[in-house]
Amino acid sequence: MVEGGTESRNIMGTAVERAKPRILLTGPPGVGKTTLVQKVCDLLRGTGIPTKGFFTQEIRNGRTRIGFDVVTLDGRRGALARLKASAGAESKCTVGQYAVTPKSFESFALPVFPTQQNFGGILVLDEIGRMELFSDRFRQEVKKAFSSPSISILATIPAKPLSFTESLRHSPNTTVFMVNQRNRDDLVVQVFDMLTKT
Repeated sequence: MVEGGTESRNIMGTAVERAKPRILLTGPPGVGKTTLVQKVCDLLRGTGIPTKGFFTQEIRNGRTRIGFDVVTLDGRRGALARLKASAGAESKCTVGQYAVTPKSFESFALPVFPTQQNFGGILVLDEIGRMELFSDRFRQEVKKAFSSPSISILATIPAKPLSFTESLRHSPNTTVFMVNQRNRDDLVVQVFDMLTKT
């Protein structure tokens, strides 16, 4: 299922360069959004297109999930959230049974945002969700990236609407894919093509 769309414009017969795509993947937890993003990133490695970003990874102790880490595409890793019982009372930012550590998240996530205006590459953000949005600085960088004409974006957002992610859905040149078990494999190539053919 696809929501929104991308378009190119033609003004007075002169072709205007197609705007960089913003691709948002959404769907229920565990449907395979992060795996889809990782497979697309594997394909992007062979293109030479500059690609920066991060994905979120579950941390488990045996079968028990104890938290989440943020892992950058260049291999750096830091804490995003831990079970409240193990995190202590220091964090006032909580989602369910998890205590979020915004400062740790920021130290790894914020450097992935391009600083040069003519970056011309792809920014991967997995995920733009409740935990990540405790960081005001992260929100600001996401807004800047979505307003930049030189950055292609691949990001995941929760299925449950948040006011911030709803605003991203309606950004120009944004396509939203609802990921499910039937389409997640086909979407790998489709998303890759959208990111590389602009």
